[in-house]
Formats: sequence, C-alpha cells, structure tokens
Amino acid sequence: VVALELPIDDSKRISQYFKIVGDLERIGDHATNVASQAKQIHQNGKGFSKEASQEVEEMKLMSKNILELLEIHEDTDIEAMLKKVADLEEEMDQKTRLYSLNQLIRLKSKSCTLENSALFTDMLSDFERIGDHGLNIANAFCQIKAHIN
Repeated sequence: VVALELPIDDSKRISQYFKIVGDLERIGDHATNVASQAKQIHQNGKGFSKEASQEVEEMKLMSKNILELLEIHEDTDIEAMLKKVADLEEEMDQKTRLYSLNQLIRLKSKSCTLENSALFTDMLSDFERIGDHGLNIANAFCQIKAHIN
C-alpha cells in the first residue's frame, strides 16, 4: 500500500471538509425527522395551535436562513458569515427554550394533545440541531480559510 503524504495544511483542510460532509448528513437527518413529524401531525388531523404553528414557522425560517448563509462564494467574507450564523444559532437556542416553556403551558392548560406536544418538542429539537450543525459548518469554513492563507 502506497501512503500519500500531504502537507499539514492540506491534511487539515481535508479533515474540515470531512467534518462538513458529516454535518450536512446530520442536517439531512434532522430535516427528514421534521418532515416525518409534520406528516404525523397532518395524518392525526389535530394540527398545532396557531401559536405553536407560528413558533415552528419561525424555527423553520431561522434554519433556512442559516443554510442560506452557508452558501459560500469567492467574495464571501467567511468571518462575517460565521458571526451571522453564530448569532442566529444562539437565537435559535433561546427560542427553543422559550418555545418549550410555551408548549408546557399549552400542555398544562390542555390546549394541545400529549401526542402533538411530543411532536412539537421533537421538531424544536431537530430545528435547534440543524442550527448547531450549521454553526459547525461555518466554523469549519473558517478553519479551511485559515489553512489557505
């Protein structure tokens, strides 16, 4: 077997690309989970309350915004992109905590079913994890840029 010796910076960049691929795969897994949960909600005929639906929409939009920020072009300011992704991911963490509390209040007041509450909580978790993986990708892009210069 012939071993290929790569310069350290090349090895570090390749390692970061593998991390990005892994995070993209996880994002796909979480997106699949959200789709499955949405299908279950549709099939059981007992949709979310207006408030819960708005909260899910907001988490969906923030996830989409993070993924759009990760579209890298030649003129992309990587550090500025990382800051925007980090800020958005932190906001997602805060919203996840707030929306989880809101859901507990809805459950306690019996304005939602136990099944929908579990689905809602799972969806929040999946959206929050999409944000985490997006931040991992943004950090990896910064590491790649550091090893290019």
